Amino acid sequence: MAEIIKMEIDSSISSNSKFHNIADVEIEKQDIFNYGIFEHEIPPEKIGDNDFEYLQSKIPVYYGMYDDYIDMPNGEKVIICKVPGEAATKVSEIVGIAVGLKSAIRIFAIEKKDIRKIAISEGKGKRLDFKAKSDGNTIEIETKGTTDKYRVKAMIDDIHQKKKGKASGISRYGFVTLLRKKEDQDESRIYATDPYSDETDNEYDGVYKYIYYYQTYLSFILDNPIYNKVVKVLINKTKYRKRIIETEKIKYSFSYNGKEYLGQCFDKRLILDEIKKHVEGAKNVEAIYRILTQNIGKEKYFLGLDRFILENINKKNIDLLEAYKDSDKYENSKDVEYIKMSDGVLFIKASEGKMPEMENQFTEEEVKRRLGEIISYEKNEWHKCGAPCRSREKKGKPCEIKTFRTYCHFHR
Repeated sequence: MAEIIKMEIDSSISSNSKFHNIADVEIEKQDIFNYGIFEHEIPPEKIGDNDFEYLQSKIPVYYGMYDDYIDMPNGEKVIICKVPGEAATKVSEIVGIAVGLKSAIRIFAIEKKDIRKIAISEGKGKRLDFKAKSDGNTIEIETKGTTDKYRVKAMIDDIHQKKKGKASGISRYGFVTLLRKKEDQDESRIYATDPYSDETDNEYDGVYKYIYYYQTYLSFILDNPIYNKVVKVLINKTKYRKRIIETEKIKYSFSYNGKEYLGQCFDKRLILDEIKKHVEGAKNVEAIYRILTQNIGKEKYFLGLDRFILENINKKNIDLLEAYKDSDKYENSKDVEYIKMSDGVLFIKASEGKMPEMENQFTEEEVKRRLGEIISYEKNEWHKCGAPCRSREKKGKPCEIKTFRTYCHFHR
């Protein structure tokens, strides 16, 4: 169910016609995942060299940040942060991004896929700033979130104190979201103001703009060697002729509303912190699997991209990528949840084996296999690949590359 959150507009933008008649913003719980995932950014220079960089825990943990740590009681006009301390700060950041971007999309009539992160400035570290085009003009957006109502004014003041002179043709806006702690009685609020943003920017044009935009999703979906190739193309702006995303190597595929999505499956039982609790005490993989299943249950996830997007990145078809337009759609039942995003991303959560298609593709045997690989990695128990080599010099001989997975990256 959606909650209606009141928007407070300060004097810095009260005369802006875009904000006239904007008294509130409608927020659904699934929006926190849909838009909050913009928090994740992998800088292009940070290429993973380790072929065993599992991202198994990222999606379940991230989903849990809003599913388990956030409550939105029907009709109360609040977003409640259920955790204290450092965890509350993290939740506030994610919710601030999600609510701020959802507000900007409504006010400025922009598409989610056209939102771009503003470049990281040297010596300043990562900041959560974004830009987009609205009516042919550039707008820049800063988002913040807090559970402390006495921090809101300080955040707005900080934005204005940091503000630099406006560049020609660029308008800047900030959104501060006030969550509620469990013991609070106030409604939540969204505060709109006129913020600072850095002068530098990542100027990726053409197909590189879409590689950059979908980079976070690709980091979850693609195996490391394939992902590294994509990032190298992005960094060097290589004029590639061959496909850079090998769609045939993306194992999982789900259809929804007449579209096919290719991606990766995840499981809460493959969260590394949970596995580490039992690595020393349990006798074998089967024992750890039983313990994790008993403690956590069977909760599986899928994150995928519309095949159309992947194929047109490969073809460098800018016109079709520019014209791509979908809508947000959320379906939620007791056992299966769908989050279809306007940028061509599909997220599925399936509980306790209640989605046959998920169980057929991402079987319990596959969960055990991945669990075994993670445990081998933690114990540093590698083995030789053993697959028949394809190189001219060693053709047919067992591959001797060391790996923690079933086969090395050449033979997967």
